[in-house]
Amino acid sequence: MYGESSVPDPRAHAVCAAVGPYGWRGLTAEMVARRLLGAMDRHLVLDVIGVRDAGSALELGDVEPVDHNDERLEPLVHLMASFRWREMTLTRLVQLLLEALDQWWSRRQAFEGELARLLDEQH
Repeated sequence: MYGESSVPDPRAHAVCAAVGPYGWRGLTAEMVARRLLGAMDRHLVLDVIGVRDAGSALELGDVEPVDHNDERLEPLVHLMASFRWREMTLTRLVQLLLEALDQWWSRRQAFEGELARLLDEQH
């Protein structure tokens, strides 16, 4: 079993509430990632509209998984294929996936920024 982080990501509680009830160890890596992303999307919407307890299981209990074509899935599924994720606690798995998602967003923003700069230089 892998250890818990002493400073959990505040988003992790919301995602665990949405993924945990589905017997996550019996799901495929893709379905775990789809549910995680669906929970993150719902959490973000609740946060944007000002719901204070966006992590409550009541609001997140009926989260729909994202579409199987969502571009954010591939890096998460790829990461999960690199270790025995079913041997971790759900909280630790979610923390790792959230970190990977944050890194993916950072790389994507950097790429888009560089691409925009290169296109601007051509004009």
